[in-house]
Amino acid sequence: FFFATMYSTMPAPLPSFGGMSSAGFSSYAPSYRGATSYPATSSFSPRSAYSSSAYPSSTSTMPSSLYPSSTSTMPFAAPAANFPSFSSSFSSTTFPSTIYPSSTTTFPSTLAPAPAPAEPVAAPAKPAVPAPSSPVASPVAMSATSDSVNCYDYPTLSRYIMSESSDKELTVLLGAIGLACKATARACAKAGIANLFGLAGDQNSTGDDQKKLDVLSDEIFVSALTHSGTCAVLVSEEREEPILVDPSKAGRFCVAFDPLDGSSNIDCNVSTGTIFGVYERNTTGPASVSDILRTGNDIQVAGYCMYGAATELVLAFKNRGVHRFTLDPSLGEFIHTDANVKFPEGGGKKIYSCNEGNSSNWDAAIKSFVEDCKAGSKPYAARYVGSMVSDVHRTILYGGIYLYPADAKSKNGKLRVLYEGFPMAMIIEQAGGVASCGMFKGKIQRMLDLVPTSIHEKCPVILGGARDVEKVLGKYKELGLTNACA
Repeated sequence: FFFATMYSTMPAPLPSFGGMSSAGFSSYAPSYRGATSYPATSSFSPRSAYSSSAYPSSTSTMPSSLYPSSTSTMPFAAPAANFPSFSSSFSSTTFPSTIYPSSTTTFPSTLAPAPAPAEPVAAPAKPAVPAPSSPVASPVAMSATSDSVNCYDYPTLSRYIMSESSDKELTVLLGAIGLACKATARACAKAGIANLFGLAGDQNSTGDDQKKLDVLSDEIFVSALTHSGTCAVLVSEEREEPILVDPSKAGRFCVAFDPLDGSSNIDCNVSTGTIFGVYERNTTGPASVSDILRTGNDIQVAGYCMYGAATELVLAFKNRGVHRFTLDPSLGEFIHTDANVKFPEGGGKKIYSCNEGNSSNWDAAIKSFVEDCKAGSKPYAARYVGSMVSDVHRTILYGGIYLYPADAKSKNGKLRVLYEGFPMAMIIEQAGGVASCGMFKGKIQRMLDLVPTSIHEKCPVILGGARDVEKVLGKYKELGLTNACA
């Protein structure tokens, strides 16, 4: 009954808007696309602004051709034979079974075949699961191989320093260095997004072109260290003069640092790093540059931070070995991951690392050593990144030798004593290696024995395991060279 009544009383379908002529809906409303202007009135009122022909009132009678009344009779689209008269009562009306089959009508089996009842299938037997041999792991102390949220004990940088030295001021200082390293790692990781690639348009204290990240990382370290309350003197590769911290904020330490070593590689996304050395003042009164112009043997802590696949901080404490700390991004903390790092036994892999583009200007001893490395049926492998941090880090872990010797163009070498040579020399020696200048100023010198006279002084650098460094030094004696770089 409902179905039939719906068909008999349904309004005629509205014409589609897209197909209406001027006699259709378009004659009852102005265009909303700007073709027709609305009448100017003091206030908008459809009844006052437009005629009833355009907007008929609720009492207006719309033409039935457009809006048929509810009493209009909808013509049937189906043949009348299929729709019997509805003048009689519904109870007396009989629908043809071909259109509205009764509940007793039987459908052909080809249209709706009755599925045969499924036979119950037994589930396959599951193999027995052996009982666990041990209970569920309980919270554990974090180790070098653990990255579980089930940990409760975190060997962080600050905790390690306090446990080893009980020196609160040193803990604060290295915490400030750690913060600066994390901020620099973040800047390096976002350099492309933050438009930090490219030159800053100036040169640093040693004549190198400054990159944007050189300038930013320098500001990061200076800010972190001056506000730590632990430093009296700061020396940065990026600044001509030392920074003497205001006595009201000064502490007992002096720090020399290269805020972003290898920055020439930053635009091509090669690993870079930070190098630093920490001295403790041995004078009283106002601080001066003499507090940091001292032999490398006076360094208390040396370190570098490498910004690569992971951010890793490597520290050497005087007479306490070399330790590795890896940044856990989820905690924002450096975690102690390796203690007492040493060169591989016997010198490790046979790798030499140097810029052979300068070979024509090397002295005879360095040339002879590198030629020997390339000779024979099992020559050394050549590996050179161009970032001192990356090359030295690999040398410590894998073995071999790193060289940046003096030459005919740079008689004093190119690397700076205070914030490149000294820190790396201390780390190498604490790891069981050898750090030498080779032939420098007329004699073979151990690097940490140098006494710098200016904050940006340079020196030749030869770092590695005893197996390889001794070969280089032996070449000077073998060739009878006493002033090879003169």
